[in-house]
Amino acid sequence: MHWIVCLIVAISVLGNGLNAPSALALQTNNDSDRESVGANEAGLEDPLGVLGGEIDNKRIYDAFVAAGQKIIDSPVGLDVETIQRSLRFSERSTLTCPAAVDGAGKFPYEQVAKSSLLFGTLYDCGKCDEMHGNIAGGVVISDDGLCLTNHHVLERRDQDTRVIFAMDYAGRGYAVEEILASNRLADVALVRLKGEGPFYPAPIAKELPRPNSPTYVLSHPSSEFYVLTHGIVSRHVTLAQRRGKSQWLEVTAPFGAGSSGSGVFDEHGQLIGLVSRIYPIFRGAEQIGPVDDGNPRQRSTPYAELILRRCVTVAAIRSCFAE
Repeated sequence: MHWIVCLIVAISVLGNGLNAPSALALQTNNDSDRESVGANEAGLEDPLGVLGGEIDNKRIYDAFVAAGQKIIDSPVGLDVETIQRSLRFSERSTLTCPAAVDGAGKFPYEQVAKSSLLFGTLYDCGKCDEMHGNIAGGVVISDDGLCLTNHHVLERRDQDTRVIFAMDYAGRGYAVEEILASNRLADVALVRLKGEGPFYPAPIAKELPRPNSPTYVLSHPSSEFYVLTHGIVSRHVTLAQRRGKSQWLEVTAPFGAGSSGSGVFDEHGQLIGLVSRIYPIFRGAEQIGPVDDGNPRQRSTPYAELILRRCVTVAAIRSCFAE
């Protein structure tokens, strides 16, 4: 029973889009041949208020829809069907993992926010004339457009999905140029985005974080954007699954549906994992209550006694690259 619930929860982590009104067009002075789309480049360093922590959910959501619509109108990058085929055949890239750096100082929110992506889809509900966003997360890891997200964020079988793409903190939208590596069991994918940037990469930690190390998650649960939470590393765990063993990083920093693919960072802003799923541990509580015939009877009511928050590990991230 537990594995069924876990599966349902894991699938739901991608999150539900908002059925928003028409997207507000972002002011942009991008050149016509520029491949990144939806950006506000009118001299504003923080056009959506992300770096200042002044979040307007609807404004960011509308920017995401506008960026995705522009990719649909002027197609660039891989279409949805090609992305699905690529996921089945890409396990390890030929690239070298970006060099690790030594972190120092307090948690660098601005650096982390610049590297954090909204990664998701636009879909047609078939009931109105609007496109709707289904939004998760991702993290930029190189200045030439490499990024990471979950395998399940990219794995879309719904026929109503029109485009899969990413958007950064400034509203710049990027199509998927290439799936370089993906691993369903480890729930990680390495993607190259199509566009000029600028990209602001997060450094990847050299080693696995030890239990009780500080952790931070910057994610987009249920279209609540750039939510920063704090916790500690709980443990590293190996699980036996039907397709083989898998390793996970567990943290206490909260995250919810829509946080998939978002970065898990240490206190220096180094990437130590990606949000993947939650695993609730249930317990049955005996309660006395009325049933259909009106007579009180004892019944068992299960509740989540503990929720484990499982994340892609640094080792799984590095496995996307050549040895």
